[in-house]
This record gives sequence, C-alpha cells and structure tokens, in this order.
Amino acid sequence: MEMIKTIQAFALPFHLERSKSHETIISNPLKRYFDFSFQAWDGIKLPPIKDRGEPILFFQYPPPQELLSNSKARIIWIPMWDHIYHKDQKWWNALPKHLKIVAFSESVYKRAKNAELNTLRLQYYVNPNQFKRANWTD
Repeated sequence: MEMIKTIQAFALPFHLERSKSHETIISNPLKRYFDFSFQAWDGIKLPPIKDRGEPILFFQYPPPQELLSNSKARIIWIPMWDHIYHKDQKWWNALPKHLKIVAFSESVYKRAKNAELNTLRLQYYVNPNQFKRANWTD
C-alpha cells in the first residue's frame, strides 16, 4: 500500500490567515510524516474534495453531513471546545461511528468517548524556550 503523502485538510479562514494554530498543533509536529494541503472552509460550502480514499481532516468545524453519510470516507475531525461546548451528548451520539476524533481537551474527549467514537486524546504543550523570559519589573 502506498504511503499517504498529502492529507487534505479544511480549517477556518481565520486559522489559515491569522492564528496559524493549524501549523502549531498539526502541520509542524507531523511534517516528518505528512504534508497537509489546508484549504479555507467557512463551515457551509465545502470546496471540491479529491476522494482518493485518503484521510480528510477537518479543523474546528465538523465535517459536512454529505461527507459524514459516506461510510467509506476516512474523516478525522479536530473539534475545539469553544466551538462545540453547546452540543449535548445526544448530538455527539448521532455522529457516525466511522468518524475519528482528535481531542485536545478533556471535555471533547469525554463526549466523543461516551458516543463510542474512535478518539485520540492529545495534550499539546508549547516549548517555553520559544518565549522570552518574563521580566517581573515591567
């Protein structure tokens, strides 16, 4: 089987243009293994997807229903708690079981596990050496 070289990924325009959080927690740590082809997505109209049987990553917004209903799609979702905190357990339980969740928060992890979704719990720690030392006199 050929190794996946590039993973299609979708993120909010804000993440791609300003925050760059997708690079910090996804692209940079995994660049030894994969390239990511990030495209901006507003959560409404999804750009065309090249369905090659490879994983498709969604960062923050949940994948669209038309893609979720395809049981053969290899979908990975990285939800952010500040965007889905209002979704109750019933909503989580209705998500298809082939959806894979990457949880960076305990709250996302608990909801996804309770819904019996395939879930990977990760914790991300920023290297403190990349910041200048605190100056307690200012």
